[in-house]
Amino acid sequence: MPAAPLTLYPYTLDALRELAGIAPVVTLSNVTCVDADTQGLRQRLAPWATDLFPSCTLGYAKPNPAPSSPSPNTSAWHRPA
Repeated sequence: MPAAPLTLYPYTLDALRELAGIAPVVTLSNVTCVDADTQGLRQRLAPWATDLFPSCTLGYAKPNPAPSSPSPNTSAWHRPA
């Protein structure tokens, strides 16, 4: 099954253009591999986004079960079992 088409907000490319003039731009997303069209997204956001990091290719999943007590060192991300 192909990934769902990505719809950008009307101002997205203008914002990326402006941000890319200030600092490198990368994307971080919480997406399943079924929904990820990394190559298509890379083509649409080039040359402003220098890299893409979908959670499915990084090997992380969300949400992480809440710890029994909050800890400042606890990450919301976890590697799936």
